[in-house]
Amino acid sequence: MSQRKDFSKPMYKKYDKIAKKTAVEFFQQYNYELVDNNDISKEYFSKGDLVIQRKDTKIPFMIEVEIKNPWKVSGRWQPQFDTIDFLESKIGTNASYWVLFNYTLDTLLVASLDTIRQSPVKTKAALIEDGTRTKDEEYRKIPIPKCKFYKKTTLGWEPTNATS
Repeated sequence: MSQRKDFSKPMYKKYDKIAKKTAVEFFQQYNYELVDNNDISKEYFSKGDLVIQRKDTKIPFMIEVEIKNPWKVSGRWQPQFDTIDFLESKIGTNASYWVLFNYTLDTLLVASLDTIRQSPVKTKAALIEDGTRTKDEEYRKIPIPKCKFYKKTTLGWEPTNATS
């Protein structure tokens, strides 16, 4: 049985709104718009974070948005990790895509939930804010080539190579 890290309300308050706002800016650059009257404070909780749609098709879909505080590198994935971890307890989300930002919000990755669901499950300890670790938390181990990476530049969000 997996041991879960407790939900951190202070971290949620600190990062949720800025992550959602930055995700909306990213998707707007690629011809998407936010549904729900551009209200990023609307919360879907376990279903996903935001509902967006392509401006031309108007077909809505949900995205899950997170910031990974330990991801300090800009423009690429952290070289010491050969996969990206998605918390298994979130696998039931209704989101179609997962957007993960680095700590400085200048690099992001996008992975489809279909890809995540096909990724292997592994158990590992998770770091908790106080420096302790959980015992057996389950994660989906997403291969880096299955994700698309983007770096924020003066021209906007541009695709980047995850490993260089």
